[in-house]
Amino acid sequence: MGITIHFKGKIKSPDLLPQLIEEAKDIAVANNWKHHIFEKELPKESYGKVDFNDTLYGISFTPPKCEPVSFTFLSNGNLCSVVGIKMYFEYEQDETFISWNSFKTQYAGPEIHKILILIIDYFSKKYLIDVEVIDEADFWDTRDETILNQKFEFLGGLINSFGSQLEFVPQRDGESFEEYLKRIAGNIKKG
Repeated sequence: MGITIHFKGKIKSPDLLPQLIEEAKDIAVANNWKHHIFEKELPKESYGKVDFNDTLYGISFTPPKCEPVSFTFLSNGNLCSVVGIKMYFEYEQDETFISWNSFKTQYAGPEIHKILILIIDYFSKKYLIDVEVIDEADFWDTRDETILNQKFEFLGGLINSFGSQLEFVPQRDGESFEEYLKRIAGNIKKG
């Protein structure tokens, strides 16, 4: 639970990857965010193909109190989730599972969320094609900071209420965990 940004797309050209990595690294270093660089050069013969290898190309960085943000790609140039590629090769073998990059910003706050949306927007215009973004705080579509702040306040309140309920409302004897969660959700809805 928490506000999350999801995005997918493809790099415009394999030749752009080193520049994207360098710009993302500069952003991470300037903000004192940890970062990790994967392979730096996409194999040109794989770009645009359906098949891909098990190597990640690109960079990820981690703003404070935020899940890692990845501009990582498959060998065919498609954006790919770091976790997704591992799951793909170990379990799922479903390409739709790896095509979305997602990261939670709930605990990082609205200012970091806004900055990350602006970074995605900038990289989308300069380096990416076929970009789709789902922003659970609606800042991608609206660019309205009031809506952004309201979404964070509302969900933050729900999370705090849920945490308080878990802390102070005990599970009843014989009550399944599912029933317990439904009862807590009912208490929050009433309150």
